[in-house]
Amino acid sequence: MARTVLIALLCCLILVSCGGGGGNTPDPSTDRPLLDKLPEELRNPETPAGVDPVIFGKLVARLQQVVLENPRGAAATAEDAASAVQLEWDQSMSRLHWMHRMKGDYDNNGEVNISDITPIALYFGQSGPFADDSPQKVVDGDGNGEINIADVTPIGINFSRRITGFRLFTSNDGDDLSLPAIQLPAVQTIAFADGTVLPGGLREFELPVTPDSSGHFFWLRPTDGEELGIASNIAGPGRLPIAVLSVRPWIGEPAGADFNGGSSSSPLGLVLSYEFDVQDDGTFEFNGPASVVSSDLPGLGSYTARLRVTDQNGTMASVRRQYSVLAVSGGVAEVGIGGGQLTLGDVKVHVLPGVLLGDVNVSAEPAELPAGLPESFNTSGGATRIELSDEDLLNAPLLLELPYDDSGMEDERTVSVLFFDEQGGWLPTTPVEVNRELNRITVDSRRFGVFVVGWFDISKIIGFLQSSLPFDPELHGWNINNFGNYFSPGGNCLGMSGYCQWFYTEGPHEILNGKYSSAGGNPVSIAHLTAARAHLAQSQAWAFHYWDGQMASSEPLVGLMMKVYLSVFEDPLVLLLGVNGSGRHACVVYDYDDTGFTFYDVNSKDNEQFLPFDGNAGFGSYGSYNSFGFVGLPSLGRAEDFNQLTDEAESGFALSQDIALTSPVPDQLVAGDTVSVTGNLLSGLNGQSEVIAYVNGVLYTLPVASGFFNGSVPVSTGENTIILMAGTMSQSDWKRNGATLVRNVSGIIALNKVAFYNCWAKNQSDLDLYVIEPQGEAVWSQRQRSKSLLSMVMDNESGYGPEAIMLKPDNDGQVLPGQYLVRVHYRADLGGFTPTGPVVGRVTVVLNEGSEDMQLYAIPYELKVSNPDNISPDGEGDDWADIALIDVANGVVTPLTPGGM
Repeated sequence: MARTVLIALLCCLILVSCGGGGGNTPDPSTDRPLLDKLPEELRNPETPAGVDPVIFGKLVARLQQVVLENPRGAAATAEDAASAVQLEWDQSMSRLHWMHRMKGDYDNNGEVNISDITPIALYFGQSGPFADDSPQKVVDGDGNGEINIADVTPIGINFSRRITGFRLFTSNDGDDLSLPAIQLPAVQTIAFADGTVLPGGLREFELPVTPDSSGHFFWLRPTDGEELGIASNIAGPGRLPIAVLSVRPWIGEPAGADFNGGSSSSPLGLVLSYEFDVQDDGTFEFNGPASVVSSDLPGLGSYTARLRVTDQNGTMASVRRQYSVLAVSGGVAEVGIGGGQLTLGDVKVHVLPGVLLGDVNVSAEPAELPAGLPESFNTSGGATRIELSDEDLLNAPLLLELPYDDSGMEDERTVSVLFFDEQGGWLPTTPVEVNRELNRITVDSRRFGVFVVGWFDISKIIGFLQSSLPFDPELHGWNINNFGNYFSPGGNCLGMSGYCQWFYTEGPHEILNGKYSSAGGNPVSIAHLTAARAHLAQSQAWAFHYWDGQMASSEPLVGLMMKVYLSVFEDPLVLLLGVNGSGRHACVVYDYDDTGFTFYDVNSKDNEQFLPFDGNAGFGSYGSYNSFGFVGLPSLGRAEDFNQLTDEAESGFALSQDIALTSPVPDQLVAGDTVSVTGNLLSGLNGQSEVIAYVNGVLYTLPVASGFFNGSVPVSTGENTIILMAGTMSQSDWKRNGATLVRNVSGIIALNKVAFYNCWAKNQSDLDLYVIEPQGEAVWSQRQRSKSLLSMVMDNESGYGPEAIMLKPDNDGQVLPGQYLVRVHYRADLGGFTPTGPVVGRVTVVLNEGSEDMQLYAIPYELKVSNPDNISPDGEGDDWADIALIDVANGVVTPLTPGGM
């Protein structure tokens, strides 16, 4: 009898769904036993206001049919793939992003129930294509491009399913995606109610996250409070594509821009699709395999674009990029790598060759003041907005020449240009020249936006004869050493001073020496690396600087303006020191009185320095320095560049968007004298020819071919820190091109009594390392082991090195006594190459490697010719260099080349 009733009811429902027999829902008095099996809300629902009752009746009848055919027990989250969250990692904001997805939940309230019929009724009969962010796209449950009665089926199949939130999982192994929650517990639960309801009813979620050692892969599972639903895709910095977006705005009308994602990449495969949201308004106007698109825009102005890429594994990543579409009315011009002088109305921009890495548009136009000016500052010409279409292509400061009106100017000596920074407010720029006959002032800047020209009323500066800067070197942690950098040991003054100035003016205002010391568990290598990167950020500014003119100008005026800026802005300045007007050194000046300035010199840790200054006679002297000037923060880099450096340093440089390292793995145990270093360069660095590997104080160069590198470096017993740097082949590269990655490994080998490493700065060349024992026996590439414990562990014949020879002690900890001679021979140039000039190299000698009393000596050399026939260990000639004599027993290293040690 039940079967008969079911067939009869189904026939009735089918007739209703096809339009026959009226438009009301089934009468509960008909076939009562069967209808009692339906949930209460489905037995006789009321038609919502504003909904066609006939359509609603058909939809309810179909829903009743599907629910009866798909009975469910207790509510749980949806388990079908179509309900899986598409998780997205936003690398520019360090956050996860996703949209709520559950088949049948058309009103996006987290539960599939009778109310999901209403959206179908409202959009019934509409056909696509539907926009990704439209409610119709959600309601088209079967994805056929039309909203009709078939879209009821997902509601019925998933009826009573619900989501109360999402549980976040993280791991260093994406394969953990398949583990049950009991084996890998969630690290966080995000409530469904915490989502943002967008126009159209869609629900969006964003979650800031900080990847750490516990996991760099993230995924989500929806939950109803007890059960877990299907897992999302994996996202996060550990296994995701690298989204790289460049924008080239059109000049003038019509407004538009070209968008290029072609430098995007995936460490695990190919990028298959590029989605461009040209105004970052939630709508991806372009979606497909094309990596370059062009689009019109509503008008001139500033915009943000977003690129989302998906690789062949279905993993997505996105990045945002700000850009400006500028007017052409006499205020826009293009300039490229070759530089030039641009005239933009009353503003002139001077660009030296090499300052730009590519073509950019530069514009200048009048602007409104974005904030109130310092009380003592008076404008004399209004504000000007100067913009670059792509600041990432800027490699050093630009010279900006602006006019000013001297009428009513009480003290023309104090004419200045201020720059407005969203993070730091008004900042003083670095003056280069003031032409008081033409009423024009020239400054340099690495930041762009609103500039204003004016003068300071000294009578309004409170405490003019005393500093108001609440700064103390020891209290604020500026008593730090000058670590130097890999290319210029001891030559890190501008980088460290510039970083100090930013850290106090715009940074975290914490104890700075914590960034440069091992306090709090901060590895010394990371501290040194921070210092090196800070220097590299400034080195192009040093190479292209325009400050010699300032230093050669009137000394009393320079000192006067230093006092003005310290008083008004209450921020330190970078103090320039030179000889006869030529810049040589940089420090940090932060205090003054009527007799001079107090400053900190990174070459003299823990010592406060004093520079005499007389307002009439000028500066005194400091050591051999007799010329002085100062640098404002806008000359030294953007706030976001300093922020990026700090974030990377605080994370230990454990991740890089530009270096994918496959070997060694973190904390790898190494049982030999060497470890393989392999990987590839991503984004715009895949055209580089070299990667620097800095291991235990020794620098090695690994060749790169088609973006891939594969080499070996020596390791010692215990902890070994491997620092990889790419895109930084000289000390004049801008920091953002200096990708950095740190990897630690552990050597489980016997201690070396002495280690000898040879590296040289030439590819496709063979320079052989020789070590000759006290009794005359030599170890080199043709004889790699002696009768004692001296052995060659690395021989390089293709260029750069390294070559390594180790001397290990015997079982009693002894080695052969006497003098060990170290030599280098320039054997050959390979592949038809001929010497184009001298080859420079460096032999590093490490005594007691890996122990607490380890000593390291770097000894440079230069060889001018090669000779493949003169390879005997006692050879002589211009192809040979004697490097050092080593007295191992007494720990004495005697260099035999100029400049050793």
